Amino acid sequence: MPSELGILHLVRRIGDGEALAVARDQQAAGHRVTLLLLQDAVLDQPDFSGTVVACGEDSQARGGRCPYPSVSYDEIVRLIFEHQRVVSW
Repeated sequence: MPSELGILHLVRRIGDGEALAVARDQQAAGHRVTLLLLQDAVLDQPDFSGTVVACGEDSQARGGRCPYPSVSYDEIVRLIFEHQRVVSW
């Protein structure tokens, strides 16, 4: 099996089935996958068993009702550098 990659998916749209399908496939292949919800995606509740976090400012701008841990812009930058691959949807 290839070595585990840390893969960060930046998801911006509600109900992005393609992003979720790819993330699940990568997770099933043994990779460490994180979903970062941005913009309107902070209003979504994706069915994903891996780590899910949301941009705090985007969540706050949309009423602050996101059920996932919020991250600041500085933490988003840290996440980008902690993962070997970043995919923007």
